Amino acid sequence: MKRFLAAALLLTLLSTGVCYGVNLTSTATAESNTVSVSLDTIQQLWMDHSLDYAKLQSDLAVSKKTYSEVSKSLDRADENGLDSLLNSLLNSRDQAKLAYDVASAQYDQKVQNGILSAKTAFLTCWQDQLNLDTARKTLAQKQDQLSRDTEALRRGYLSQNTYDTLKDAADELQNTVNSLSTKQDLDETALKTKLGLSLDDTIIYIFPDLSREVFADLMAKVDPSADFTALQANSVNLKVLLITADSLSVYIRSYANSAQVDNAKLNLKNAQDTLQASFTAQYQSLINQYTDLQNEYRKLSVEKDQLDKTQKQFDKGYVSTLALSNLNLEYSSMETGVKVKESALYSAYLSYLNMVAGN
Repeated sequence: MKRFLAAALLLTLLSTGVCYGVNLTSTATAESNTVSVSLDTIQQLWMDHSLDYAKLQSDLAVSKKTYSEVSKSLDRADENGLDSLLNSLLNSRDQAKLAYDVASAQYDQKVQNGILSAKTAFLTCWQDQLNLDTARKTLAQKQDQLSRDTEALRRGYLSQNTYDTLKDAADELQNTVNSLSTKQDLDETALKTKLGLSLDDTIIYIFPDLSREVFADLMAKVDPSADFTALQANSVNLKVLLITADSLSVYIRSYANSAQVDNAKLNLKNAQDTLQASFTAQYQSLINQYTDLQNEYRKLSVEKDQLDKTQKQFDKGYVSTLALSNLNLEYSSMETGVKVKESALYSAYLSYLNMVAGN
């Protein structure tokens, strides 16, 4: 009976998610470090420091240990002729095996999803930096203009009404900068947490070099027909549901009943039926973002031509410094908008690849 209770205790630990055999103490210390982070280094950083990764390892270890211990208890009961325990231990062994099979199938999926989540957070930080830089440039120009307008107001060349409108616009821009700065801090904290870094660490960001040509190459590799076929073969969710349905069918005379078996088979069929819809939605979202970015590239090209023409007119004295400065700022803002969309599209592309890989 003690062996059976031990097995039951192990199953309880498994179901409640208690960790076994893996130290979950954070590797981050109070000492501040400088850490270079790029899409190429995120996976190793996450696996070296992330508590999420340690928890995944712990959960798998618990599941494996539980199955091993219950199997040993069953063997001992059989050897010692403890027939009264055999049925209970057999049921416990079967359930532990199912739990371990599921945990094993889901392990790599959870690892890849964790890495993708960290990469997405990294790209979000990039978007924050782009938006904040542009807002600061715009604010600096507005403040410079406001400084000149203050003198114009004093001399009577500008009305108080016009000046107040300009000042309100500058104040609103300052609020935007403050909000973007706060968002950047929060998103960087989220990234550090995902990577298991100390909040005191300084991150040196190494962002990817994206361009129209890069995306043309990436999108040329997207083949919805072949990708969906790969997804059907790779889908971890389908594999887990299949393992569950098959296991319940085998163990129907022990702990499973016919209703549980029927429900497991229904879950599998529903997942298979909805897989196409989920894939189509993610694929279409990727294509829509790519189409939108292509349009933005064209608009940026037109804006660049206009800026070049204005620069030539300025060189000849036909355009004021303020007019050229405004157009430069407008182009810079549009260019930032394109880079933000590039980052967002790359994030969507990584998510698409992760889905095709079955995660």
